[in-house]
Amino acid sequence: MTGFQGAKSAALPRVDLRSLRDAWHDAARHAGGRVAQFIEQGYPENFHTATIAGQDRLHTVLCHAYYPRVAFVSDPATWYITEFIDPPAWASAFTDAGFQTISAAVLLSPLDAVDTSQLSAVECRQIRHWKPPTLAALLFNCWD
Repeated sequence: MTGFQGAKSAALPRVDLRSLRDAWHDAARHAGGRVAQFIEQGYPENFHTATIAGQDRLHTVLCHAYYPRVAFVSDPATWYITEFIDPPAWASAFTDAGFQTISAAVLLSPLDAVDTSQLSAVECRQIRHWKPPTLAALLFNCWD
C-alpha cells in the first residue's frame, strides 16, 4: 500500500509507465488541455507527478509508483497531506486504463479510521515514525 519495504523484501511490482503516460495524454485531451510536465518517481517519493495544462489552470495528478492508484491535488508540492481534491470528470481516462482514482473524502480519511491490518511490519514501523494523519499521507508519501 505504501510502497515502503524492508531491505530484505522482494521488489514491489511497478506501475507500467507506458500505460500511465498513455492515460495521462488521454486525460489531457478529455480535459481540453495539453500534457505539461511528468516527473518520474525518485527517491524518496513513492509516486509520479503529472501535470495537465488546462484552459483555466494547471491540474496536478499523483500516480502511485507501485500500485495503480491516482489522486488529484489542488497545487503541486513536495509533501502532501490535505491538498487532495475529487477526481475531475476527465479522470475517467485513468479508470479506463485500469487505474483507480480516489475521492478526496477517502483520501482525507483520518488514518486511525482506516483498516491497516494488511500492512507489513516494516510499513507499520514507518507509520509509527512518520505519523501520517490521513490515508492520503500514507498512500502518497516521501518517506526515506
